[in-house]
Amino acid sequence: RDPHRELLGNIIALSASLSMAAYLTIAKDLRAKCNVCVFMFVIMALGSVFILLFMIVSGEVVTLSMHPIHGIFGWMTPTRDRLPLELYMVFSCNLLGTMGYIAVLKYFDSVVVATIMLMEPAVAAFFGFWAGLDPLPGLRTWVGNAIVMVGSGIVIYSGSKKTEHIDATKALRPRSNPIGTSTLRHSIVAAERVS
Repeated sequence: RDPHRELLGNIIALSASLSMAAYLTIAKDLRAKCNVCVFMFVIMALGSVFILLFMIVSGEVVTLSMHPIHGIFGWMTPTRDRLPLELYMVFSCNLLGTMGYIAVLKYFDSVVVATIMLMEPAVAAFFGFWAGLDPLPGLRTWVGNAIVMVGSGIVIYSGSKKTEHIDATKALRPRSNPIGTSTLRHSIVAAERVS
């Protein structure tokens, strides 16, 4: 065992968890003000730019082509392991997964969403076994997954005890009525707000 590699791995894991906490906190605030599709477009565009910059800085070969190995548009290559795989990843992982998490941030606390994300590896291990792709995990994985699931359950249970009151009066609009009572209804609502 190399203790330096273990330390580096722990530092990377800690920085990833801190980054995810910051991401979910910021996403929770922005989600109420921004359309989920616009939010996801900006996140994916920024991610693409950062990955491209990292590849250039790290000395990777990058070309402005559709080459399947080093081309920026290599994912569009119409072979079995490029375009269909990319489309599958977009619809299953990004559209249903990531976009789903961001969409529910409008209705759930970010801590609840984060704990659900923590349960993904445990669920994926069972899916891998049921699909016949992987064997069942070992004892350490079972113990680790059990700890994560119990912790996630405690966080979700404690989060369900909170009650949040939302003032929806700003979302109400007066309805137009052929009789002309919409102005009267609007005046009554305005008078109630003043008093």
